[in-house]
Amino acid sequence: MLVLHIKQSQTSARAGISLLEVLIAVAVFTISLGPITSSLFTSHSLVATNRETSIAMDAALSMVAELKTEDFSTLFRRYNPNPNDDPGAAGSAPGANFVVLGLDPLRDDPDGMVGQILFPGTGAELREDGADRGFGTPRDLNGDGVIDATDHGDDFNILPVMVRIEWTGHSGDRRIEFLSALTDA
Repeated sequence: MLVLHIKQSQTSARAGISLLEVLIAVAVFTISLGPITSSLFTSHSLVATNRETSIAMDAALSMVAELKTEDFSTLFRRYNPNPNDDPGAAGSAPGANFVVLGLDPLRDDPDGMVGQILFPGTGAELREDGADRGFGTPRDLNGDGVIDATDHGDDFNILPVMVRIEWTGHSGDRRIEFLSALTDA
């Protein structure tokens, strides 16, 4: 009687992939896919938020540059929210609010303009006596050595200004504020 012994090599026994190995590989891939996908979405959101912030900062800086080119003596009256004190015909000045292309206004914004120019005081009056750290007040705006409660819209030597941009963006409602002090130089 002839007996044949066939030896099977170890490599041929391991040549295939078992179902268990496939399931483990799929599980590892699925678990690692979650954080990768999450980081991609977060990265996309940050890019959009940074783009919006850049648009807002550029608009604020451009507005300050525009304010610096204006006639200093009429600057407050041209850019405050009161149309009745505009130099020239009432309502002929640009006013306190402005549009910024590329940014959407807040949902409850009554005029739909994301940009706003603010001065110390009530808006209709330029006041020195307010306690507002952002504007550096109280502060002697007309240089007479006295901080008082009168309107200095016609006799200021220094004009604190805030340009505020508020918008609804990719990551919700956003705001930036840029502070400056303008002088007649």
